[in-house]
Amino acid sequence: EQPVHNNMGCSGLFIVRSGRLRIYMLSEDGKEIVLHIVNFAKTAQNIELDFTTFGKIRKAEKWSIAGEENDANSPTEPLRISAQKQNIDFIDGKCHLQPYSYTVVVVHR
Repeated sequence: EQPVHNNMGCSGLFIVRSGRLRIYMLSEDGKEIVLHIVNFAKTAQNIELDFTTFGKIRKAEKWSIAGEENDANSPTEPLRISAQKQNIDFIDGKCHLQPYSYTVVVVHR
């Protein structure tokens, strides 16, 4: 386990093809975890998120931006690609990632 702290700057990009990785950013007050997840695949992915060591979860939400590989907003379709918010629960620990997506998961305790 290699801890990384905010004051250390960005240490790089972690790409996980299989297996497990424990990484998160904890807020200064210790009550929030923020995960940034990118799905480069052309297929949807389901990943498992485990927050058991974080304590009792009060609220969790997921913000996602997704589209086809070459999608773009335009004057005629300004919201073709836009952020979608969803409240989530972790009963089964699964998080659905749309194809070609950028997802931010925020967990509050």
